[in-house]
Amino acid sequence: MFHTSEDYEDFARYIRRESRYVLDERQREFLESIVETSKKRTTTLPQGQILWRAAQGYVAEEGIHPHDVFFLESIEPHAAERMKPLRDKAYEGRVNPKGVPCLYMATSAETAMMETRPWAGSVLTVSQLVLLKQVTVVDCTLPATFNLDIKTQDQLENNSWYVLNEAFSLPVFHAEDIADYAPTQYIAEAFRAAGYDGIMYASQVGDGKNIALFDVHAAAVASRQLRRSKKLSFIFAKVGPVLYEDQYKARLLESEEESTAGNAM
Repeated sequence: MFHTSEDYEDFARYIRRESRYVLDERQREFLESIVETSKKRTTTLPQGQILWRAAQGYVAEEGIHPHDVFFLESIEPHAAERMKPLRDKAYEGRVNPKGVPCLYMATSAETAMMETRPWAGSVLTVSQLVLLKQVTVVDCTLPATFNLDIKTQDQLENNSWYVLNEAFSLPVFHAEDIADYAPTQYIAEAFRAAGYDGIMYASQVGDGKNIALFDVHAAAVASRQLRRSKKLSFIFAKVGPVLYEDQYKARLLESEEESTAGNAM
């Protein structure tokens, strides 16, 4: 049973700040509700489907700088082994704790590359991977609307899955506090215990979808190639009000009005 539209936020706060491994009754009920309703939110990917994975860097002769594009003909993609996570050396992620490997892939090359957070001029190794078996994943990308005004169980369920997809989709940076990963890792472990092969969730940086498989041997590297990022594009959305310093507020507002008027012409 879902209680409020803040169920996931309450769960995340509890995992980060109160108890990492033992849930209280309220949090256990939320987790059980997510696992139960996940039965309606699955996608099956067939054996043989092609997915993409990317990693920054390449194999080069000693002394070649990563951004020294004049020597691109003398570099090669990472080895096939490097394009799969190494056991006991896996980075912390939204789905996996450090040291427990998880195979992160995407449905498009562009999404896989963008998920590595490249800079302009970065050289990346991009691989196609082929699924060696059919897999069933919890699909967090299935439609779920968010509405605070409706309090029915169906809408509270929708709200929770909408927020959960956002939580898995948040960009991952290695400098983040490990506790930030804990809530989604806990839920991912619950999905794994329920018998699912992985999780599908949206990408906030690419047009494709992300797929994380618990079994790193479920797919094999089929190809490797190099790509260089040439130009990055971002869209910045305004969040919250502008906080002006009093002595400059009038002048800045005047400037904004002039700019708005100019754009309207």
